[in-house]
Amino acid sequence: MSTNEKKGLTVKVDAELHAEVRRYLEAHEMTMGDFVALALQNELHPSETRS
Repeated sequence: MSTNEKKGLTVKVDAELHAEVRRYLEAHEMTMGDFVALALQNELHPSETRS
């Protein structure tokens, strides 16, 4: 999944959602980039077991 070239995304989300994501990142020791990449991969390429 990872390449040397990186591109940016800028989005605006509700403050409550942003706070929830920040708490999640802290609890899981993830960066925002890691989280967004994982979320995008899960949405674009869902596993076969996902319903």
